Amino acid sequence: MSAADRLVLVVDDEESMRHYLMKTLTREGYRVAVARDGPEALALSQERTPDLALVDVRMPGMDGVAVMRSLRASLPRLPVVLMTGHGTVQHALTAMKQGATDYVMKPFRVEAVLATVAKALATETSERPPTLRGTGPAEPPAAPEPVTRSVTASSEEVPERGVLAWLRERAEERGLPVAPAEEGLREVVRLAEMVHVDELLRMTDGNISRAAEMAGITRPNLHRKILDLGLDANAYRPSTQ
Repeated sequence: MSAADRLVLVVDDEESMRHYLMKTLTREGYRVAVARDGPEALALSQERTPDLALVDVRMPGMDGVAVMRSLRASLPRLPVVLMTGHGTVQHALTAMKQGATDYVMKPFRVEAVLATVAKALATETSERPPTLRGTGPAEPPAAPEPVTRSVTASSEEVPERGVLAWLRERAEERGLPVAPAEEGLREVVRLAEMVHVDELLRMTDGNISRAAEMAGITRPNLHRKILDLGLDANAYRPSTQ
């Protein structure tokens, strides 16, 4: 499959970086979709299945690791390359252990980005069955069973239901307030935010200031989000008894 057949999803909250990566990858022949945050990335992945996601680690709201997990919920074999600055290298290395394909350091050279993207695509393609876009009558796969699975996963409706079901399971396992709600992207985003904020509060024992610093947002914004989601930071603090 040529570069022109590959769709790269770029997720970064900085407009200048999105523009730079779009120009760089388009010039190389890739098709590119850009998202400024996790929820937008999830929405785009439902409209067009990407072949690779290039995700910034440090973003407000959902960080790069949370975005990776949410994308992988419906696209488990999606290659994800994380972009990180010097201050978040350890975060990226931890994410590698959790399933990230590779990472690149900011500020980076054009050659480094292109080489990492090409390597990630080549590695993942050799390990995964063809997607709907990559399947054609001219080159039928040897075994029909993998194709059936990949075509099902590439339909427009199944991934969203898969993400929603996965997020609801995670929320229920954590004892989070999951009320019956309408199906769709809005519910996907709400549950993704709830699971992410829950993880931040668990890691910081309910310390909103520390959790906000980890998320890359202000304390008041995180506090409002906690209240909007129906969570209580006090419930995460160690008992003094």
